[in-house]
Amino acid sequence: MTGAVASQRPGPQIPPQDPARLLAALPQGLAVINLTVARRRGPELVVHALCVPPGERHAVLGPAGAGTTLLLDLVHGTRHPTGGRICWAGEDVTDQPVTRRARWLGRTHHKLSLVRSWSCLDNVLLGEQDPAVGQLASGLRLLDQIGLAGHADEPAGWLGLGQQRLLDVAVAVAGRPDLLLLDDPAAGLTDRDLRCLGRLLDGLPTSTAVLLTGHDTRLLGVVDWVTILRDGRRQASGTPADVEADPAIDHLRLCREQR
Repeated sequence: MTGAVASQRPGPQIPPQDPARLLAALPQGLAVINLTVARRRGPELVVHALCVPPGERHAVLGPAGAGTTLLLDLVHGTRHPTGGRICWAGEDVTDQPVTRRARWLGRTHHKLSLVRSWSCLDNVLLGEQDPAVGQLASGLRLLDQIGLAGHADEPAGWLGLGQQRLLDVAVAVAGRPDLLLLDDPAAGLTDRDLRCLGRLLDGLPTSTAVLLTGHDTRLLGVVDWVTILRDGRRQASGTPADVEADPAIDHLRLCREQR
């Protein structure tokens, strides 16, 4: 449960973009409103309106330097905006420290956080925030969802990169967060691995909101809503089918082919 608001600020002013979605998300989910932050290199990041209602899987895609990871850092609390609001479940959490947000938020980073010498199962169990009876069965179930049930007792470092990234996501899921942030979860994943990621996300509670970022357009197949960032600005947003026709997607595909 989110704690008290860290500071007394005026209520957020809803910008004209996506007003219905924002108003729906404000009481329960994530709402980012008029968010700005300066960057040392490149243009400032400006997000006028972005929301993730409970149960939604929202992808923020963009080429390198678009500001996708920075956006996750702002929601996570490891970076602080120069303006705007971040609201969770009706509370303004813009100034809430990372330790407070950890009560309802889970996250992966582009750099994996696994203990490579530990078994896959032990890594998943490490992610449990509230160990209880049935923890072992829950951990094995998560490994099964990502196709790693047969590797439960093997060191995480023995896995391939794509499998390690899936395991890293499973560790975050094991903490049962209300909001799950995934930084470039498709990096290094084969098409089979990506299907496992989709299966893992499908198994989340219907109340869990997911905000993920990346450059890989294959993520369109595992999310409900997409926002395209370019040069720190939103270029497009909509359902995967809507955004699929946007020229920004062609640019992302070109970036992927050139890597």
